[in-house]
Amino acid sequence: MLDVSGLATQPGVRPRIRVLVVAGDNPERIKSEAALAKLAGIAPVPTGSGMTSGRHRINRGGHRQLNAAIYRTVIVRMRFHQPTIDYVARRTAEGKTKREIIRCLKRYVIREVYHLLRPAPRTAPQRVDNYRSVNALMESTIGLFKTELIKPGRPWKGLSQVELATAEWIDWYCHRRLHGEIGHIPPVEYETNYYLATTKPQVTTTI
Repeated sequence: MLDVSGLATQPGVRPRIRVLVVAGDNPERIKSEAALAKLAGIAPVPTGSGMTSGRHRINRGGHRQLNAAIYRTVIVRMRFHQPTIDYVARRTAEGKTKREIIRCLKRYVIREVYHLLRPAPRTAPQRVDNYRSVNALMESTIGLFKTELIKPGRPWKGLSQVELATAEWIDWYCHRRLHGEIGHIPPVEYETNYYLATTKPQVTTTI
């Protein structure tokens, strides 16, 4: 079972949804960072056959929609993410072309995604029980997602409509849907109450 909670901190709603869809459909293929890069079409490919110059080109294979999501993430970072802006300036000074720099940045992003997708480590005695409980929770959530959104919304006109509706459903599920298991309140309110009850107040002194 893949842990995708870390993706919530990444910028961009639609790229996150695309990564989640692909990872959910192909968990057995994502055994390593290289496997995820190959699945996304981001694995480096030599520029020529036979005698190579040590340079690589952009891969045209793999899952094109996931590749496009990673590409959009890179383009946004090149404009607004200062570490990425500094990296582009440094690599440009080294003689790299814009296309080569984008290829390198896509590889860095896929590395971040892989580390966010990796399952959390479990101790040996708890591995089976944790897997079963998480798997049951995911199956229940997916079933609820299909019942409340996918089936009533048929027929869907395209993937973009499903992605937008999914983002809206997740926002409603976390912020406004009442859950009986936690006292008929939304998860966000429950989490806020939990931290208010468990966080110790800071002691301040006046000199």
